[in-house]
Order: sequence, then C-alpha cells, then structure tokens
Amino acid sequence: MKHIDTNLEELVVSRTVDLEQANQALTKAKDIAEAANLAKSALLGKHEHEIRTPMNAILGMAHILRR
Repeated sequence: MKHIDTNLEELVVSRTVDLEQANQALTKAKDIAEAANLAKSALLGKHEHEIRTPMNAILGMAHILRR
C-alpha cells in the first residue's frame, strides 16, 4: 500500500508542477495580449482624426453629388 501512496503523491506533485507552469504561460500570454490591445488602442486613438476628417469630406461630397 505504501508503494501506491508514493506513486500517487509523485503524480500529484508532477501534475501540480505542470499546472503551475501552464498558469505561468497563460499569465504571460494574457499580459502580452493586454499590452498589444493597449498599443492598438493608442494607435487608433492617434490616427482616428486622420481617418475621420477625409472620410467626412468624402461623405459630404457624395451627399452633395447625390442631390
């Protein structure tokens, strides 16, 4: 019975280590994804005006031409 208990304990320790490593990898991936999302938001925020202003001119001209 002692042998079975030892094997079970080793299995629990091994799986715990695997789970800790997986959690670390997931945390790192989450941090990278959040940083990328912040960078994307900053980029879009800076360039929104440059995109919106010409688009408004195009939409305005299309509206005038449609009349």
